[in-house]
Formats: sequence, structure tokens, C-alpha cells
Amino acid sequence: MHTTAEPELSRQERVDLAFSRRFRRVPPKLNRLLIRVSRGRVGVRKRGIPIGLLTTTGRRSGEPRTVPVMYLRDDDRFFVVASNGGFDSPPDWLRNLDETPDARFEVDGEQRLVRGRILAGDEKDEWWPALVAHNPLWAAYQRYTDRDIAVVSLEPR
Repeated sequence: MHTTAEPELSRQERVDLAFSRRFRRVPPKLNRLLIRVSRGRVGVRKRGIPIGLLTTTGRRSGEPRTVPVMYLRDDDRFFVVASNGGFDSPPDWLRNLDETPDARFEVDGEQRLVRGRILAGDEKDEWWPALVAHNPLWAAYQRYTDRDIAVVSLEPR
């Protein structure tokens, strides 16, 4: 699951990590419901970080799959981190985007058609510090797992 040497995590990071792992399925469903019912007025921030609803196409089912994800906005692009709470497997939405990059991203009650693109090399290295400054927990997740956590740019299509 993780490296043999325990990573250096702060007390708050350990609490956040334990919470996200224990309740990883329930809050996203509740948050998605709050965002939809309130038309983007409730449930759109977690610890001050904005949340959007990402709808991908299920790679096996072909059905739409909607999940809340934290994001960093840069003009008309949105950056999302496939942290999956620091688990060693990537989130399903990343696998779905890898198969079918076209998706929808709902921000502030507005649907946007986007194409997901996984950042690599220098481009990922360029954005990672801004993303970690935006949400320090992403750095904790990266320290906890052996998996290279993917960063995805959601670009207008």
C-alpha cells in the first residue's frame, strides 16, 4: 500500500488522510447531491478549495459518471489532481478520462464541455508547486503513496 518508511505527515495531514480514507465514498455522493440541489450554491468548497463536478464516460459501462473534484482554475482551464486520497490506485475518473478524454465539468452551476489531458514531465513539474500551494494535502498524499499522482488539465472543447 505504501513504502515501508512512514512518511512525515503533520497531525492535521494524518487526520485528513484518515478521514478521507474512512469516508471516501460517502462524502463525494453527499457533496454531489448538495451541489446539484443547490444549483452550485452549497458544497462547492472544501477547506476553502473550490469543488466542481466532473462527468466522465465510464470505460466499461459507457454510462456518465459524476464525481466532485477539487480544482485550480487558470483562465478557461481547470487543473485537477488524481490523488484518490493517497491510495495506490488512481481514481476511476482518471481511468475513464484516459479512455475517453471528452467530459463535462460543472462549476458554479454552469456546465462546460472539456477535454482531459494528463500533464507529464516539465509541464507537470511546472504546475505541481501551484497545486500544492492551493491544497497542501495533495503533497501529503504524494508522500504517502508510491504511485505518481497524475495532474489533469481540463481544457475547453
